[in-house]
This record gives sequence, C-alpha cells and structure tokens, in this order.
Amino acid sequence: DNNIADIAVDDRGRVWTAHTNRGASFLAEGGEWNTIPYIVAGPSAPMTSVDVAPDGMIWYGIFGSGIWRVDPLSPLNPAAAVNYRKSNSSLMWVQNPQNPGALNYFVVQDVVVDKQGRVWAANAFADSGAVIAWNDHDCWGRFDASDGITSNAPFVLYPLDSSVLVGFGNIGVMEINFREPLCSGGQPIEQTPRITQRTTANGLPSELVTALLYDNSDSLWVGTNLGLARYARDRRRFFEVEMPPDAGLTVNTLAVDANNGIWIGTSLGLVVREAGGDMTFYNSGNSGLVGDHVAEIDIDAKTGDVWIATRSGISQTRGPLPTAADIGSTVVYPNPFVIGETERVRFNAPSGSRITITTVSGHQVTSIDSNTGWDGRNSAGELVVTGVYLFAVRSPEGEYGTGKIAVINR
Repeated sequence: DNNIADIAVDDRGRVWTAHTNRGASFLAEGGEWNTIPYIVAGPSAPMTSVDVAPDGMIWYGIFGSGIWRVDPLSPLNPAAAVNYRKSNSSLMWVQNPQNPGALNYFVVQDVVVDKQGRVWAANAFADSGAVIAWNDHDCWGRFDASDGITSNAPFVLYPLDSSVLVGFGNIGVMEINFREPLCSGGQPIEQTPRITQRTTANGLPSELVTALLYDNSDSLWVGTNLGLARYARDRRRFFEVEMPPDAGLTVNTLAVDANNGIWIGTSLGLVVREAGGDMTFYNSGNSGLVGDHVAEIDIDAKTGDVWIATRSGISQTRGPLPTAADIGSTVVYPNPFVIGETERVRFNAPSGSRITITTVSGHQVTSIDSNTGWDGRNSAGELVVTGVYLFAVRSPEGEYGTGKIAVINR
C-alpha cells in the first residue's frame, strides 16, 4: 500500500520499504516492485523500520512480531530469512493483560545497523525492563533498566562507534556509552555503560524525541513533536531551530546530504535546510511531493538521490552528488544521459572544477563549471546528437581526470 513507515537504499540502488499495514517490498534494479510475501504486518502488528547492513543484509522491525533479517540475494525465499523473537535473540515480549500466557508480542519501534554491522533495536514496552536489544554478528545482548535506563519507551536509535543515542517518548535523549568489544566467544560481555541524558532542562523543545542525526560537521540535531533543536557543544545545551511556519512542529525524520544540507520530514511536508541556513518548504501543493506526512528520508550514498517515504506513497528527487574521493574517480550521473528525460547531467568533481566536453575525435563541444552540470548543448546552444562524448575535468588545484558520457537525443 502507499502508507510507508520507512525506506532504505542499498549499495546497488535497490530501494527497500516498510509498509505500515501491509509488510515489506523492494524496488529491484530493473524498476520492478516486489512484495516480500512471508513478512506479514497489519494494524495489530504494523511495520516500523528497515535498514541495510554493511554486508547487504536487510533488517526489518515490526511493532508486534520482532525483527526479520532478509537475504538480499534471495529476498523472496522465506527459507533464507530469519525472524528474531525471544527464542533466538535478546528481544523481550510485551505481556498481554487479556492473555498473559501468550508471550509472543515483540514491539520493535526502530531497527538500525551501524558501520560495524551491529544491529540495534528499540524494544519498547517490554517486560523485565528490556529496552535496547543488540546483535553483534549473531551475539545478542541488551541494555535495560539494570543499566540505568529509566524509560521503556524508546522510539528512535542512532548508533555511533562506541555508543548509541536513544530518543525516548518521555525522557528526551540518552547516550549509552559502552566498552568494546560487546562480545567474546559468541557471548555478551557484562557491561557497565555510562549514560548521559538530555531533556528540556538542556534546551530540548520536548522530551518526546522522534528523530536523531549527526551531520557532516559532527553537529547533533534532534527532532521532537514540538520542533527541531541543534546541540551547541560550547554552550552544552540545545537551541531550537526555527522552521518555516507552514511546516508545523512535528519532526518525523532527519537526513543529511553530501553538501551538509539537512532534510527535515514533518507531518505537514518537507523542509530542506541548506548548509548556510536557508530553508525551503515543500508539500504536495507546491511540488511533486506525493504526500504531506513525511515518515522517513533516505539518501543514496552513491548518487545523492533522495527517497522520501510518506503516508501517501514515495517521492524521489535529486540531492547533491557525493564528491569524488579524487579527481581521477569523477563520474557523471545519469549515464547514459537521455536528453528530455533529465534536465542536465551532474559531475561529482570537487566544487569549482572545470569540465571540458569533446567528441571522441577531440572536437570541443563546450566547457562548463562542474557545479552547474551539462544540459546537453554545445557552446552555440544547440543540443548535441546521440553518441559517446569525452569529458576532461580540472580541479581548482590543477589536477586532471577524464571520463565518458553516453548521450541519447531522441
């Protein structure tokens, strides 16, 4: 269905979606959508989250039936998938007062995989004080009330190298610092984590935290049901960030692009905050955004494409192309470039680089700034014909790189 709870893009460009009341699906490389039939969700057990691990495995969280791990090589094969509950993980159930003997309801509000491949799950409302379940390469453990966590309502997670940020529904943000390693010999090592809590007393607009993000300059952003805040290290407190009035206050999700722009999904639309602070508000009335309630945003690390999940479907737009690690690895996107389908191609060369485009025989077609991109026209303003073209890129420091562009002019 069109009610999307979460979305994630893997390194092959496939899009994985968590549908609130219908289950899971993915967009294959050829553009075909596929439903994952063995993952069942509905109003009594809605889907909440999806994330992609460094090894390519797909992890889904459900409010009711725990966690699913899906093999991306055979995602439609239930024999290749694993459903984690109490019997094979550190998740803890929620006891049903009407049926206390049925210990089979596992609330997972969020599931996130960190850079080391560790899986983190917000195990909400669980019995026995369980709060955060984690899986370090098939070694399961958890942080709970015995570690000093004073709420059983974790909503959102943001793992770091040796800590995990937890946004709660009633006590703000906690950072749980733990010792490395988490496991030894396949068994969890006893921890005494150090916990730091930040609340409205530290400047948060609300203690109902809905989104967490560290941007490219290592600044912490926190979204709440009453607005957005940014943490100032020198002042040791949060300061509220004013958003366009039409955007409302409820921040559902945060993402950062290659230019350190912040993408803010709210219940009334989408706010894009440029690195310099300028903000633009988009909704279904002034843009192609398919729905106003933005639930999640994911940005393709290779292409910069922005995927926006809403309660009314999915929208896609282009964000900044990630900058090449060196001038020699500059690429052009999209390639092939179909004139008319795309306004212009983009180059991920360092900012301020100069691009010279030639025919394969060496005749110069045009010269452009890499930040502008190429619209398929020569220096006389005429559209070029179908064919393969070469580009040479020169950085502001004088370094060179080359590549090819396939152009289709229909």
